[in-house]
Amino acid sequence: MSKKDIFSAIFEADLDEVRKRIKPTVFKKKGQLNKTNGDTPLHFSLYHPIRESVVRLLIQAEADVNAKNNVKKKTINKNRGRNIFNLKIILLQSTSLHFACLHKASVEIVKLLLSKGADVSLKDGNTPLHLAVSYYPIFTKNTINFDPAKLKLTTTPITKEFYTFPSIDLIQSLLDSGAEIDAKNNRTPLHFACLQKMNYSFIEFLLKSKANPNIPDLSTPFHSAIQMANQDIIDLFLQFGADPNLKDDNTPLHLACSGELSKETIEKVLKLTKDINSKNQEAPIHILCKNSSATPEIVSLFATYKADFNAKNKETPLHIAAKLQSTKSKIFEVLIENGAKVDEKNEQTPLHVACLCSATTKEALKIIIDQKKDMINAKDKSTPLHFACKFKLPLELIKILLEYGADINSKNDVKRMKTTKTKQSKIKTIKHKTK
Repeated sequence: MSKKDIFSAIFEADLDEVRKRIKPTVFKKKGQLNKTNGDTPLHFSLYHPIRESVVRLLIQAEADVNAKNNVKKKTINKNRGRNIFNLKIILLQSTSLHFACLHKASVEIVKLLLSKGADVSLKDGNTPLHLAVSYYPIFTKNTINFDPAKLKLTTTPITKEFYTFPSIDLIQSLLDSGAEIDAKNNRTPLHFACLQKMNYSFIEFLLKSKANPNIPDLSTPFHSAIQMANQDIIDLFLQFGADPNLKDDNTPLHLACSGELSKETIEKVLKLTKDINSKNQEAPIHILCKNSSATPEIVSLFATYKADFNAKNKETPLHIAAKLQSTKSKIFEVLIENGAKVDEKNEQTPLHVACLCSATTKEALKIIIDQKKDMINAKDKSTPLHFACKFKLPLELIKILLEYGADINSKNDVKRMKTTKTKQSKIKTIKHKTK
């Protein structure tokens, strides 16, 4: 073997060959590196599956446990196969302790590295504690090969994926050695745990270890916990002092209304929220009405807590419901029964918006019109009937507009004659069909 073939010996966990290849140059700060990925022999031995016997041998031979690899950027996308946020781990100038924590080495190996002076505070963008808290994807049913000539690992196409799970014992060993529980890389380890939907026991362990639930990055850990929609974990955060009114751009209530909806979560957060009409650009009720999982029961909760159903972000909740929830006429009823104004305009009334959407139901259309029948010929350059014809609403809906008094001879205010003539032509056709 040549000098560089120590990597081949490590890959094969061939202790005799590794011993033969150990030389002082291997462990110098700028000693022998894997030229493909910039790792030292100690780094290389800590790839999954970790070759513990090789790790022990290299440490015994006084490998530098704080030597950094020579990687400019290595990104692991943690959003594969798990229902979590787009969390990426970016490895830059990592030490062996970073590798041990990411690849979930045994507690004994981590303690061995720490006993040899591995620095728990060094960052590669992340501290070792961040990586210890993270899931790590492992690919199985692969044929893994090592090419000594290219110093490169190759695999067959991935057929299955599983994850190494964080170890509380491993994390405790880092904390015992001085790791900072709230160390930030923009996110703290508690952020990581919530973003990855860790279980109750794991999050409880971090909170009991004095993790701060209110530290912001783009959001606090509690914001992330709200999106988990797990009642026990939300209660746990509140027990440890999470502030339900802290804002990033969003309040916890904004986040409770996005994604997968939980009536229990929303009700709990509503009770704790001081200003339920707080806006980033939108109020929480706007976000709820955009959510395809919204139900009349959840919208009714906002009425109970005095939400402003006419709050504007260019459009009101009723505009949004007309556009995105038109198949759920019950939501219209809840909004209108609790004061939503059908004649509020962004540039269009909710009736105009309903006439833009082919999914609008007869019931939804009638609910809006019945509230204020004189809006039937309201103009935003065009009347609702113009919109209905232009966007090819079903004939039965156009008949409803006509039954409520839509003016079939009304002209729009669009200056381009070609467009106007086209709409007027469609209206005349409809008039003929409805006779």
